[in-house]
Amino acid sequence: MRYPHLENAKTLEDLAHSCDEHLELREREKGIGTAYGNQCQFCGEFRGGEISKKKVQQVPTRYDSELLDVFYNKVKQINTSLYPPPDVPKPEYNPIDHSSEIEKLINQYCDDNRLERSNVFRSFLSKQREEYIRNEFSSNWQSEEQLHAWFMEHLSQHFEIYHEVKGSGFVNRKKRNLKIDFVIKAKRKLIEHGFTDQYIGVEVKYLSPKEGKGFAGKSSYGVFQALSYWYSGARWSLPQVGEIELASVLMFSNLSFQDESKAVFNTLDAHYRKVWGAYLSIANHANVGELLVRTYKGELSYWSMSYNGSKYYSMYASGDYHKGNPNVINKHRIGNARA
Repeated sequence: MRYPHLENAKTLEDLAHSCDEHLELREREKGIGTAYGNQCQFCGEFRGGEISKKKVQQVPTRYDSELLDVFYNKVKQINTSLYPPPDVPKPEYNPIDHSSEIEKLINQYCDDNRLERSNVFRSFLSKQREEYIRNEFSSNWQSEEQLHAWFMEHLSQHFEIYHEVKGSGFVNRKKRNLKIDFVIKAKRKLIEHGFTDQYIGVEVKYLSPKEGKGFAGKSSYGVFQALSYWYSGARWSLPQVGEIELASVLMFSNLSFQDESKAVFNTLDAHYRKVWGAYLSIANHANVGELLVRTYKGELSYWSMSYNGSKYYSMYASGDYHKGNPNVINKHRIGNARA
């Protein structure tokens, strides 16, 4: 079957669409029988739940089993043309160690001015960090609302997304009402490439060292929120699905973007990098990871789910998928017990 709208697509913008505008009722296999659902005639994805056969007077057309693969192959083709593999090997880099020379200069300065070396270092690094944040640092983001909108626009290609999901958990055996920013579930293409069919939570935070309680306060609070969703035994209510549990919770923030994290972490003492890394290292034991993304000309070109440096799953600019360590999700740890 031919698909002119895909054959003629030259850019990712040509593939941008709203599935809701292209839905048609189709019949597809389910177990040993069939089920009815709405299939997007642009990309091949099914949207929404099953349609009761009692409400349909005439058997619908059989679903298009090829369209989804053709669509994602086209995405891969366009991405490959945008990001061709490098042909020229990178030259070897041999850094020269100047540490001994620098140490002599510092010691000489401290001796001449009768200063304690540790105090000089702390004062200098702290002042450099403050001046950098005040005068040089700028963010591409201003709010969590911006991050919410970006997430829904760019991740919906790969996941079914539920926004601001309500649920409940337990604190001291008392039930408490909760709300998480997103619950996601991989679409069929990802699941076929080894991604879990379980639900994953996403907590969104805008983390700026310039505003509010400062970086440490906001980041620790965000990571604690994500961690508490797991250890409170929380369950979440999804429309047309019912109550579900999460395999993991991901942090998604402005630091998820490579250029933004470089800007925030760009101080000589790497203070913010150390703080953020320490929080995520602890939270990793409670199935909390970080969603990392890269963009090219405003479009999503790469994403990965990272758990203290260990990747669960990645999608590359070429359209290729890679499953990493499957054991970084669904951990059940308490005290010194592991499961």
